[in-house]
Amino acid sequence: MATNVTQQFTNFQGRLSEGVSYNPDNNSLSWVDIIEGKIHRAFLDNPDKVEEYKVSASVGVIAFTEDPDIYVCGVEDGIGQYNLKTKQFKYMAKYPEKEHFKKAVPLRSNEGAIDSEGNFWIGTFCDFVAEKPNQATFYKFLKDDWEHPKIIKDNVTCPNGLNWHDDIMYWTDTEKGIYKYKFDKSTGLPDLSTETLFLPVSKIRSLIGIMGELGPDGSCIDASGNLYVALWGGASVIKVNPEGDIVHRWTFPAQRVSCVTLGGPDLNEMFVTTADLNLDNPDKLRSVPLDEGGKLFHIKLTGVKGVPKNKFKGKLIV
Repeated sequence: MATNVTQQFTNFQGRLSEGVSYNPDNNSLSWVDIIEGKIHRAFLDNPDKVEEYKVSASVGVIAFTEDPDIYVCGVEDGIGQYNLKTKQFKYMAKYPEKEHFKKAVPLRSNEGAIDSEGNFWIGTFCDFVAEKPNQATFYKFLKDDWEHPKIIKDNVTCPNGLNWHDDIMYWTDTEKGIYKYKFDKSTGLPDLSTETLFLPVSKIRSLIGIMGELGPDGSCIDASGNLYVALWGGASVIKVNPEGDIVHRWTFPAQRVSCVTLGGPDLNEMFVTTADLNLDNPDKLRSVPLDEGGKLFHIKLTGVKGVPKNKFKGKLIV
């Protein structure tokens, strides 16, 4: 079953819109433009008034804190905090030199999330150069020990969507698919011995009928444990049940769908970010007929209840 979505959340159109999140504290939606190094925010009661904040050379992901104007950010070479009121950014930690700065290609922050204890998990990725496999690292930064990140997995290609439900953790490597782990709440870590390839890229491509660059990107989870997965190169978001079956597909007028979240006052509205087809050539942005990459899309769902985003519980420094 498929639904075609054309309704836009806002008149905004970016370059590489990503990392969309809803904050119930102030009824706002936030997202990043990775290449532009910017955070954007709009309130649901006035979506076309989009705030813009330049943070760094690159911003891969943002996460909420107890202060709705202070975000934890993953930037080109580490993590930090940004205050939207003062427009101040301050580093919390740089990535370990051995894993980050001595790879075959430059790396940057990509996707991440906050766990239920308030810790920040994040993965790195090739920094808009020729992609090489097995260069990236997936980290956990403790809320009270930023300087000593735990390496969860090394030598991965493109760390992406991360979600928890009960004692399960889902994590994505876009080149391979979505992995599933038993999550040990006593250690706060996934049991890597239980790793299973929950939804391989090959299965997604076969079921969707699209080859090429298609792969799972950002994702979110609902209260029933269903995953909502953006398909980069697939013009779609898919709903995946806990058994690994694709039970619904939403299609969009943009080939590169980058991230999805469930938000709104009742947590039953889907917000989706997309990217332009000419990321490497700013002079050609918005030049592909009928492709609206860079815009945000929106649809209200029925019978769905999202899960509020966890918040960073460490010290605020900006």
